[in-house]
Amino acid sequence: MKKSSSAAVLCAALGMLIAPACEIHFQRGETSGQTTADPTSGAGGAGTGAGGATSTLTPEELADLDALQHADPIEVTRVTDTAAFAAVTANNLVGIQMADPSTLDEATTSQLVDSAAPDAINAALAWAQSVDVSTLSQGIYPKNECIEPPNNCPFTTTCPDIPGRCFVTQCGKGSCPYCPEYLQNLVIKGWCAYGCMKGSDVTGGAFILQTKFPLLGKPYCFAN
Repeated sequence: MKKSSSAAVLCAALGMLIAPACEIHFQRGETSGQTTADPTSGAGGAGTGAGGATSTLTPEELADLDALQHADPIEVTRVTDTAAFAAVTANNLVGIQMADPSTLDEATTSQLVDSAAPDAINAALAWAQSVDVSTLSQGIYPKNECIEPPNNCPFTTTCPDIPGRCFVTQCGKGSCPYCPEYLQNLVIKGWCAYGCMKGSDVTGGAFILQTKFPLLGKPYCFAN
């Protein structure tokens, strides 16, 4: 995605700390695929990027990836920007509940993320309804650099009750917006946003908050 569109998503999300009243189908999914690319894999051993990740996909998953790359770019952009908006908003909602991030344990962090995710998705869906999607700038998906350091996003993920496969489309650095500088990024290390495809259909979106506890990196999903 071009910088103008990404900046609009992230700047809008920074101010969205109270979710509007609307119902969503909220669920947690399962992460799959590689978190880093294998530099020896891919077509012709062409170095890093999606080559190592795509070489591990099944024919069905490769078909979903091809569908993502050839789907209606406006529809893909709408869903992936919504997922990115939700990720940044969840990051902020978790951040404002941290008195001292350095003292959080795995269980408390999990509870904070679980409680923030539904409100973040609500806020993102409300934002998506208010935006003229024709003004958004389409990108090239998946975003291969997100699977490389320092982002290390899983290349793919899946969601219960959402058909198909979700591919990473955007990523960013985590933060604690109201913490002193020396406590930044102690818990939320980054975020990954996903667009989900099945055949020719954009079926939903998802996001992952990467924390200092790797086992908590599960996707939070919404149906399209």
